[in-house]
Amino acid sequence: MREVNDHFIDTHADGGDKLWHRATYMAGNMEAALALDEPTYWSYGASWARSHDYAINRNADNHCAGQTYLVLYDRYVEGEMLRNIKNAADFIIDSGERDDWYWIDAQFMASPVFARLGAVTGAAKYTDTMHELFVDARDRRGLYDPTVGLWYRDEAFLYPANKTQNGEKIFWSRGNGWVIASLARTLEYLAEGSPYRLEYEDMLRAMATALAAVQREDGLWNVSLADANEYPGPESSGTAFFIYAIAWGINHGVLDRATFSPVVERGWRGLVETAVRADGELGYVQGVADQPSSAQPVTIRTTRDYAVGAFLLAGTEVMKLGVDFDCP
Repeated sequence: MREVNDHFIDTHADGGDKLWHRATYMAGNMEAALALDEPTYWSYGASWARSHDYAINRNADNHCAGQTYLVLYDRYVEGEMLRNIKNAADFIIDSGERDDWYWIDAQFMASPVFARLGAVTGAAKYTDTMHELFVDARDRRGLYDPTVGLWYRDEAFLYPANKTQNGEKIFWSRGNGWVIASLARTLEYLAEGSPYRLEYEDMLRAMATALAAVQREDGLWNVSLADANEYPGPESSGTAFFIYAIAWGINHGVLDRATFSPVVERGWRGLVETAVRADGELGYVQGVADQPSSAQPVTIRTTRDYAVGAFLLAGTEVMKLGVDFDCP
């Protein structure tokens, strides 16, 4: 974790914009700061948030910045850190519209923010709206396939109208990573007595089971989950999100340790041994996309900020497993 994050910070002196890709990195950076008790990471994230005046826009993708603002609010309890993200969430709630999360990436970007706002304010409207948006994507839009336990990225990829080159269902790795990671981060802040908790836990179990069945021998996952012959090869952003969520599930008693610890161990070892270069850069990252694609070949030299964030999230939960992986 230190090697990868130190390399990222050393090569990104400017914290960058507040859009989803950098905000995803910052979410991982803040969790790493807390887990490793590392003031450099903490100040990097805090400086980034201040540089943007804790601002947010109302697109669900860009609610992701609120995850970092809420971590800072938890420590400093300064209203300016909360004001803009609360206003953005209230705008969605007050609009009465519940079809805003029409692409599954939005689950990760926004759902944890709504859940944590509910915990901070004590107002049920945040988790109620969060759940309504989740149900709309899952059921009305049909983005979740219960026969497999995985999600389509959006309605443009629904089967059987849309298929891989080999006739299989299109289940995009990072897209499903967005969802399963959102479940873990949402459950982190849902009250034990929440009427939605069991539903989210059941979804986490279903996805973890489906993902375990298609894990590669090297511990990573392909970019196309249902078609191993479509753009074969490891992809680290989806893998990191899977490892984070499955490890979180084990650590919180949602997933069976004996069943899923080997999945996490293979995945973390695979990330470290295959995807982390000697200089600390994380490779094998698919670029910005919405599906498995050959448009941007995935290689040891392809890296992105959001994948580093996912890697750091995974590391924070792997640490809690208490297992010595003896990785180089």
